[in-house]
Amino acid sequence: MTRLAMVHTVGALESVFADLASELGPDVETTHVVDEALLGEAIAAGHVPESTAARLERTVREALDEGADLVLVTCSSMGHVVDRLAERSGLAVLRVDEALADRAISLGQRIGVIATLATTLEPTADL
Repeated sequence: MTRLAMVHTVGALESVFADLASELGPDVETTHVVDEALLGEAIAAGHVPESTAARLERTVREALDEGADLVLVTCSSMGHVVDRLAERSGLAVLRVDEALADRAISLGQRIGVIATLATTLEPTADL
């Protein structure tokens, strides 16, 4: 059985993603880690500080060490960190908005980004 760990920066998202995972991947075992401070620190700084990025990396590594086959980070504000982590370490980690961006690109040449947080705009637009 495939094991998926999800890292959330908003506690309310755990149940949303649990329901989606159950519906779309009933054969996938899921676990959830919630660390709202990750997003809080990014909002306060206007970007993801290195100390926050290091904590996210530790969280991803711990999830993989505990048996996850893949880690999905469900916070778009963490996008650059996830990209750097995957490139640098080869860890099995994905950002939540990657499929969304792929779909948008397949539908048109001009894409707009609307976000609820300023810290989401740059990582998503860069993607």
